[in-house]
Amino acid sequence: MDEKLYNKVMSGKSDHNIRFKDFEKLIVQLGFCLLNQTGSHSTYAIPGVYAHITINPDGNKAHGYQVKKLRNFIRKNGLGK
Repeated sequence: MDEKLYNKVMSGKSDHNIRFKDFEKLIVQLGFCLLNQTGSHSTYAIPGVYAHITINPDGNKAHGYQVKKLRNFIRKNGLGK
């Protein structure tokens, strides 16, 4: 897992300054699987966890609210480190 990116997401200080490709890569590294893709929107879920996250790029960056949603999901479900 990209620990530098993980720490950046978990700090909450750079929510609007995370490259989308890196954000999507982290999601996969955390164990999420792609469920569906419609246009620029991709929906990911973790097998056995009743929740999902839908992401789409904001230019070449991740949306800040999506980064926050992932951070909350990580904390709630004990993912990562």
